[in-house]
Amino acid sequence: MTKKIIFLTFFCLFLGYSSSVLAVEREGTLTSTNLLENIPGRVFIDSFWVNVSSLPSYTRLQVQFSKDGVNWVDSSGNSNSWEVIPQTGGYYINLSRLKWTENSFYYRMRFETDWHDLTPVVDEVRLYYVDLYRGVLISKNLLEGKAVDSIQSFYYNAVSIPSGSLLRVQFSQDGTNWVNSSGTPNGWDVLTYTGGKEIDLRGLNWTTPYFYYKMEFYFNPQRSAAPVLEEVGVKYIEPTPCDDHNVFGWAWGGMPYFEGGELKAGSGWIGFSCCNYYSGLSQRISRCYLVNYGVDINPSTFKFSGRAWSGGGEEEGSPKPVLGWLSFERTETGAPPSDDSCPDGTCIAKVGEINPSICDKNNNGYLDIQCGGKDNSTTPISNYKQVFGWARFCGIPQGQSSVVCGGGGWDGWIKFSHRSSNPNSNFGTVIDLTTNPKQFRGWAWGGDVVGWVSFNCSNQNSCSNSNYFVATDITFNQPPYVSNLITSDPNYCTELSGIGQINLSWRYNDNDGDPQSQYQIQVQSSGGTMYVDCTIDATVATGTQESVAIRISQSPTSQLCDYPNYIGDVPYNTSLQWRVRVKDNKGAWSDWSSWVSFSTAHHPYPYVDFSWTPQRPVVGEAVQFTNLSQVFFGSPSYLWTFTNATPSSATTQNATTTFTNGGDQNATLRVTDSMGYYCEKTKAINVRRQPFYFPIPPVPPQ
Repeated sequence: MTKKIIFLTFFCLFLGYSSSVLAVEREGTLTSTNLLENIPGRVFIDSFWVNVSSLPSYTRLQVQFSKDGVNWVDSSGNSNSWEVIPQTGGYYINLSRLKWTENSFYYRMRFETDWHDLTPVVDEVRLYYVDLYRGVLISKNLLEGKAVDSIQSFYYNAVSIPSGSLLRVQFSQDGTNWVNSSGTPNGWDVLTYTGGKEIDLRGLNWTTPYFYYKMEFYFNPQRSAAPVLEEVGVKYIEPTPCDDHNVFGWAWGGMPYFEGGELKAGSGWIGFSCCNYYSGLSQRISRCYLVNYGVDINPSTFKFSGRAWSGGGEEEGSPKPVLGWLSFERTETGAPPSDDSCPDGTCIAKVGEINPSICDKNNNGYLDIQCGGKDNSTTPISNYKQVFGWARFCGIPQGQSSVVCGGGGWDGWIKFSHRSSNPNSNFGTVIDLTTNPKQFRGWAWGGDVVGWVSFNCSNQNSCSNSNYFVATDITFNQPPYVSNLITSDPNYCTELSGIGQINLSWRYNDNDGDPQSQYQIQVQSSGGTMYVDCTIDATVATGTQESVAIRISQSPTSQLCDYPNYIGDVPYNTSLQWRVRVKDNKGAWSDWSSWVSFSTAHHPYPYVDFSWTPQRPVVGEAVQFTNLSQVFFGSPSYLWTFTNATPSSATTQNATTTFTNGGDQNATLRVTDSMGYYCEKTKAINVRRQPFYFPIPPVPPQ
């Protein structure tokens, strides 16, 4: 912490002023009444101020001054001369050269124009004077724009405080409500010592960057001397930036309500760290030297620990109780009354994924209002984590040594998220991953004593009045997500009889760059009958397009996952839909994708196969082709085609042909059923050429 002091150096001059509010918009001369008529005692006239709102071209504005309303001078004392006011806005004229000390002052203002509908416009005039017997000085805010942890003292340096005179001071944080150094309303501190002195202000416990002083002096008019100050200032401690705890900020506990005719109220402000944002400050500062407390979230397990502090406050005139520590320590609180988020006994609250049954009751993918959202596209649930579990108000009562939780018939528990049988009564506390730091939103419930606890001013649209929130700066693993879902055209002509295949694919995405570790795919009928529900270990990098093949079968197995043989199978003649979700290597699952619809054929396509003999025919040799195909609907038709063969085609169930060329020749069979479904298969036939015989003449005898 750094101690600072702001000094204001001056010789004692206490100005008062007399003013007239005008709205003069006409040509001519205006003569005032005596502006000092009601001012007691002698004064010294210091300056004249005029506020001109309009001074058009071709117009002039001039002023004269008088002590008796008869004899007029300008600011230099020149008789019957006019002082020209050359500009709009506030304009000062120094009158101290006149050395006027009588309680009598008049001014005369002349408005002239060369254009009939244009005149100067004057809104207000003021006469500034010095009260020679009494003076009051009110400062501006000496700490404006400063970062303040605590105000320490008021410093002054008095050159002289003559006998018979009085010099005293008051202090304020708003320039309206004044106290002395002991905090007594409208009390004064009397300055009795000359030289540099300090007035201790630590007892006021002022910690905001607002400080005003009001100084007043009196002296005997029969004496010639008055108190003289050279310097005043305020000493303060500059805050120390900190990051002691990873949860910080302020929650507001309770709305006013009536019970038995008596106004009740909740806990007021709940501070989540002694390293916090304090009034008027835009950065967190430490006040942990007073009381060291705070709340943390374990970055690995996301479990809460530590304590927040409810220091009370006021709302609608009703004092809020000081409820003490809001504890996240299970060793203090004991087990929660229900919905234990840590059944292993290691915590009472933790962070998890959004529970749509609590915070997305209409299942549209957007965060509900009861959880701090807007239930529209600006608050998708993928941008949030949810807080589950409890915290409990506990403390050590005065005169006791053991911790007590709750009290007065109240158990002290507050709950962060709740699912009700009536969805409109759901509520939840969430953490917004899109803000920096990550702000809490939504509500917790503390029963009849605390009422609703709000974690963000946006819950009530009240941030213009009080900009508060609870936040954390830990890094949450963002869940992955899927995109680019593609359903391929089915392949009904496979190597397995009666079996088709369809490929389903998606792109794996992870904003943290984490690879995929698993995916889960589901396929069901449009009526909800589940055929495939399979979770597969598969590691791919973010941005990878994943794909799986699903079988189409006449008789799907009863297994929802046939892996590792294959993923699963679905029936023919069915309207279906599929979806997928993915998990990163840190254990975070994505949301389910939307359902994607597709349908399967009425029945299997023909399964095509054939054989031939001889297996290696010779050019010109007849080859017999035997159909081995299966047809699943109606009567089939056949079409055989051959390359370099006679005949080159046939429409019979079996066929015979003769190849005219050697080498690999193609034989193709297309089978079509009564509904027009067809498949075809092509095989290569290795045709041998005819052997050539060359006569060899006998060798002549030797």
